[in-house]
Amino acid sequence: MQRTSGSLEVFIIVVEDEIWLNYREDVSLKKFTYKNHPKGCSIDNGMKQTLVANRDFLILAAGHLENLLRNSISLISIDLLEGADFSENSDRDNNNRPLLYPRFFNKISKPLKLCNPNVCEIKVYFSTHIIMEPILSFMTCLNPSQLKKIILLTSVQEAKLDVTGLTSLTQWRKAHTVIMNDFFITADICDFVNFSEARITLDKISLDNLKFLKQHFTSNSINPFNIAISYRQRSNEHIDEIFGKPLIDQDQNNELGIQQWTFEIKSSDYDLLIEHIETSTLPMFIFSSVPSKKTLIHFQSPFGSLNSVFSNPKLFKLILERIPLPALFVLRQVSKQLRQFVDFLNFEINIQKLHIIIQPDLLSLKVSQFSRWYSKETVLHGGASDPLERFILDLGLILKNQKQCIEVFTCLISYTETVFEACDHVEKLTRALMARGCWIKVKSLQLKTRTQADFVSILSCFDSDYLKTVELGNDISTDKVLKTNDIVKLDQWKNAEKLVSTCRVKIVNFKHLSHFLNVEITVESVEFEDLDVLKQAFIESEATKKYLIICDNFELEQLYEKFGRPIIEIVDQIKHRKWFFKSNNGNALAIYIHIREDGKTCIQMHHENASIVPVDLLIK
Repeated sequence: MQRTSGSLEVFIIVVEDEIWLNYREDVSLKKFTYKNHPKGCSIDNGMKQTLVANRDFLILAAGHLENLLRNSISLISIDLLEGADFSENSDRDNNNRPLLYPRFFNKISKPLKLCNPNVCEIKVYFSTHIIMEPILSFMTCLNPSQLKKIILLTSVQEAKLDVTGLTSLTQWRKAHTVIMNDFFITADICDFVNFSEARITLDKISLDNLKFLKQHFTSNSINPFNIAISYRQRSNEHIDEIFGKPLIDQDQNNELGIQQWTFEIKSSDYDLLIEHIETSTLPMFIFSSVPSKKTLIHFQSPFGSLNSVFSNPKLFKLILERIPLPALFVLRQVSKQLRQFVDFLNFEINIQKLHIIIQPDLLSLKVSQFSRWYSKETVLHGGASDPLERFILDLGLILKNQKQCIEVFTCLISYTETVFEACDHVEKLTRALMARGCWIKVKSLQLKTRTQADFVSILSCFDSDYLKTVELGNDISTDKVLKTNDIVKLDQWKNAEKLVSTCRVKIVNFKHLSHFLNVEITVESVEFEDLDVLKQAFIESEATKKYLIICDNFELEQLYEKFGRPIIEIVDQIKHRKWFFKSNNGNALAIYIHIREDGKTCIQMHHENASIVPVDLLIK
């Protein structure tokens, strides 16, 4: 196959004893699954299955990949999912299985060295087992002059990564962007300063590190840059000893925990902006270039009559905070200088509601501002140049300086059945939500996506002190079961007051529900012990609560044994069973249970005015 001038995206997914090899050109997505078979190799292209006798499936998959990489590749995404519960329903224990991906990449690396593939971006996701050697041997085959972005991701908590071998590669030194902040990395800080964009996490950042970074960026920076360094611990010395006193901005919200310093960059139109931010997870330093104040003061508008406005940034900032969102987008497109001027001013876009949709064929951004709705939609079609990146940039602009609490944030992320699109969509969205280094203030969050990992990543971006309502849903079906064992550990879950789920959820321990004031969920089954936990929480609660739980399976006889026979009431030919209990807040706890026409059990629990419940019906 000859090299083509077109741009191809290649997705490699390693799942137990299978290799998924998918590739996309424009909007055309082709999928191949190579699987080991007792008689050889099974190949599934989505339309038919083929058995190739007496052939190793790894060799066939490697040969197909080698053929693809003779084209120009805009992205190669590698998802190493061996041992991962990526399906949300898998309970298999694969800890003792030999890993597949080291063998696969060892087979592909040797022939690739001969063709030296042109790849612009490589992204690797480690689900459980983190072994860098096979990835390093693969990366050494890539054309260094073409590789611009390196992204390493993982869902492993406290994962450590030694990137010494990676930083010695020519491909590393030639790249423009590196993102690996999911790991605590082992490397020299000087290996990260020549990128235009870098996101890393260190176990410890020292005073000498900070001195070096300041000296480097004020002396050697020609091109724009943005380097974010998260860390677990820092030297005891005060930052002021290196950077001086931080800037004081009357418009800055002190609750965000942001400190800023600016320094002049020699022989440049940019200044160095250093920010120290206390984020939701780890604190971070951000070193970035911003347009020099001298440049902005001498900015000349193409419209002479507006020069007096641009010479008064505070006035212009007031104007920007009061114009509709479409006008702001148009204003930023007038010229590069004007866009820099607009972005330099830390103005807040006042929004009440924000709705975003990310689907394979549609990107939609809707904003309620000044009691009116504004929308920006992109229908995806062949020839579009990374519209998702442009969409994320627009979202980042809207949220960049947000201080007021957004009333409603609705987010739908939908993708095809393949895992690689989930990683791409969710990773880019969370990067936009956390770009400024602090939580998004939202009162009510409505989130629909696919897996528990998706929900955890996105929920973690919101300020738990403001989030009161959490609504969860599946992007394709209400029958899919969402596991919540990781979600319930989040402060966003623990501090919320209302929970709504439009899909079925799996609650291992119903104590994780007991703090909510209002619950509307569907579960597979409810045991008596689960209901008893909630009953006790209702009885002890000083606040008024209201729960609605729909379940597939519930043994009513258990309730008769523990609570006694209920009061029976027939409503629309449906039998309702009722129990009443004394509550500490002066109300009565009412439990209503009935069987719906579809066979599901409906459990309602709420506080009711005790004065309307006959005393002899109250269970003490």
